Amino acid sequence: MTSTTISTEPNPSDLPEMEPQSVSDAQSSQPESTPDHALGQDIQRIINTARTSPAPTWGAWTLSGLTAVLMWASFTPVDFGPLGWVCLIPLLLLVRIPRATRLMYTATLCGGLLFTIPTLQWMRLGDPSMYIAWIALACYFALYFPTFVFLSRISVHRFRIPLPLAAPVMWVGLEYMRAYLLTGFSWYYIGHTQYRWTELIQISDITGAYGVSFVVVMLAACFTDLLPMSLMKRLQLFPTNLTPEEQNLDQIGRKQLIQTAVCLALFLSVLGYGYVRRGQAEFKDGPRIALIQGNFPSSLKHDQNQWRSIYLKHLVLMGAAVRHQPDLVVWPETMFRWPLVDRNGKTNEQLQAIAPEIPLKRWSETSVQKL
Repeated sequence: MTSTTISTEPNPSDLPEMEPQSVSDAQSSQPESTPDHALGQDIQRIINTARTSPAPTWGAWTLSGLTAVLMWASFTPVDFGPLGWVCLIPLLLLVRIPRATRLMYTATLCGGLLFTIPTLQWMRLGDPSMYIAWIALACYFALYFPTFVFLSRISVHRFRIPLPLAAPVMWVGLEYMRAYLLTGFSWYYIGHTQYRWTELIQISDITGAYGVSFVVVMLAACFTDLLPMSLMKRLQLFPTNLTPEEQNLDQIGRKQLIQTAVCLALFLSVLGYGYVRRGQAEFKDGPRIALIQGNFPSSLKHDQNQWRSIYLKHLVLMGAAVRHQPDLVVWPETMFRWPLVDRNGKTNEQLQAIAPEIPLKRWSETSVQKL
């Protein structure tokens, strides 16, 4: 019996031949990138950039300049102390906004210079060489303004510390550092603007001027936290696309009410302490002191030809002060250019051992006592 096996496997010769597809044909089968598609991508990129771009710089420059002018007016020569309570509010608005504006720290640095240069201009009056020291100190002092904004923003937006706590801690901390860094410059503290409010500054017997500065900045920050969002929009402190955090800035909730109550309670406590301390103190009349101060450039004290005129000028001023019968007369340093000799009951041998370069007859002169 014969069996026949039929194979179902196709023969290669039976398969239809496929024509090879050229490379150009394969590329033409893919969707082409049209000019309209590229234009759409560019438009979308522009939109995304606009949504993520920071606010314009105009608001930062305005607020920094306003703080500089108000702070300058709170010190001498204007010396209007109440401005000390509000002069930092414009700067604190830059701390409050979640996203920094364009050139914000450059604007705050320039605002600091706008305050420090006219405030410290008295330094140039001592000697022409002091112009360099004036500008150098003004530039150094101005660095504290952007540093304050930077550190406060980190505290508020990264560590979520309330603004009425973060701002005074940072400001007072920088004042303390300024008092010791580079030999120290403890002038123009914000608390110094309140020297006329006697009850408020009584806290200084515990905290020094730093406590007064803390209270002033704390209330300014508390008020800043209550300002409406419409004001910040008018100052162009927000970019076009607002984040949820920025949209909620206008909501005054339980948190703002609690921190406002705490700030007011602390302020009233400090003020109450001042009234209590004033009531406890028994003030007695102290000594009457005459401060004699001529007006001579410091360079003249090294000119021996000017010594006599300097001495006579202060002698005349002291004569005018004697009419008020002072208990103590104080002259400026280096205004009496000759050695002040007085035996003070010492023998010639003792004087010769103390100051052998001074002739013994000089100790017997009475010219100083006759003054």
